[in-house]
Amino acid sequence: MVAGVENLDAEIVRARLPKLLTGGRGREHDEGSRGGDYQMKCNNYSQNMGSISCATMREEDLIPAFVSCLEDQKPLHRSDRKLLREINARMEVEDYFESEEATYDLESLFDALNDYTMPGFYFGSHPGDGSDYGFWLDESFAEDFDGIKVENTSEVPRGYTGAVLHCNDHGNLTLYTASRGRLHEVWAIV
Repeated sequence: MVAGVENLDAEIVRARLPKLLTGGRGREHDEGSRGGDYQMKCNNYSQNMGSISCATMREEDLIPAFVSCLEDQKPLHRSDRKLLREINARMEVEDYFESEEATYDLESLFDALNDYTMPGFYFGSHPGDGSDYGFWLDESFAEDFDGIKVENTSEVPRGYTGAVLHCNDHGNLTLYTASRGRLHEVWAIV
């Protein structure tokens, strides 16, 4: 069991896993290109792990925190830059946070931030604490992983290209991308 990861609805995991394993944007990749996509997502979004807002579910607290987090993403998608400009303008209006627009903007921010997750992660509330929002590892990622799983990195076949999940005897997880047998760490949870 990964520390901090509790139960997550299996339907949610099944819905997100294909996206996670195809690079997060709905693109199809063959086995050879998947490893490169894992590495790209790590380089760009490696800070996206853990909580960004906790102990509140109020829109006036969540929207500014989510806006700040989205502004920190590099590179930021053009559609997300537009979304940020629109939300920042609406936040200047009195009673914005009590409006329906705030509710819709919050939903849009959830969707936008989910596009910046690392492989195996999702953006949303923590499974054990509904008021803790951030980037969390899907509980069943290790079980549903479609690359190779090893207990020791020496078990990776010579010349292998693709995703490798190293699960040690202490429950630590490390995701690697392999290119012709060379491993590059994407993320680790120890």
